[in-house]
Amino acid sequence: MTKQIKNEILDVIDHDDYEVPETISETEAIIYDWVVHCFGESEAEDPSWNISELAKYLDEMKALQDATGAEYKQSNTVKYRL
Repeated sequence: MTKQIKNEILDVIDHDDYEVPETISETEAIIYDWVVHCFGESEAEDPSWNISELAKYLDEMKALQDATGAEYKQSNTVKYRL
């Protein structure tokens, strides 16, 4: 089971501009904090990719590995454009 945590509201937020879930997965909070730390708050607030879906995927893969004892098999070559 994915660990859910209360979404700590540390700032004044205009709810007309933001969706603020009451609870989130711990994985989503970790990813969000990392994105803010490395790329800034604006990238975390409006990423070109979905932080929630990435967290869900990671949690599902971890649960599958824990349940089956399977090891991750890489599907794609990791490469970075210069």
